Amino acid sequence: MKEGYKVLYGVGVIDDPSILNIRETTCLFYKRWSGVIQRCYSDVWWERHPSCVGNSVCSEWLYLSEFSKWMKTQQWQGLQLDKDLLVKGNRHYSPDTCVFIPKYINLFVTKCSVKPNGLPTGVKITKRVNRVLYEARIGQKYLGTYVTPEEAHRVWQKAKAKSFDPLIEKYKLEDSYQKRVEEALVFRKLCIISDYENGTQTTHI
Repeated sequence: MKEGYKVLYGVGVIDDPSILNIRETTCLFYKRWSGVIQRCYSDVWWERHPSCVGNSVCSEWLYLSEFSKWMKTQQWQGLQLDKDLLVKGNRHYSPDTCVFIPKYINLFVTKCSVKPNGLPTGVKITKRVNRVLYEARIGQKYLGTYVTPEEAHRVWQKAKAKSFDPLIEKYKLEDSYQKRVEEALVFRKLCIISDYENGTQTTHI
């Protein structure tokens, strides 16, 4: 670790000369970097967001100067830094695994965990005249009501897979378009189709 520099959360070294003489909070590179370090090494953050426990940062990105150097080579304005789109289930921040993407992609590609009530993603309980039925939804879009949660989930899977197509077409028009992001989206679409064809519950997009 470089000596003479401030350290963030015991590991992040603030060594970028370009921000040493200005307020750190005004530097967009610092904001992105400190957010990554916080999510991976802050006990307070972990208490509020336990799903972040176990995330890590590559050795070079522990230095603000190295992260800033990488970020300056990317198209990042108005975009969000994502660590697990390119590598499904990834928990490691690095130049090889991270990419800047539009917010709407981040919102679309979400973790699909089983709900506390045991229902699969895209399914909610609804009561109709003393009967318990199951609605399938993508966000606020209603996909119908079904007798079993498994049937409702299959309807959700089919609709979710289909909804990748307009998303990808929209992304291809972005100035920030990257082929590897498109390929990652196509891969996730195919995973849902495979789950549907095999009768398997989709637990992660």
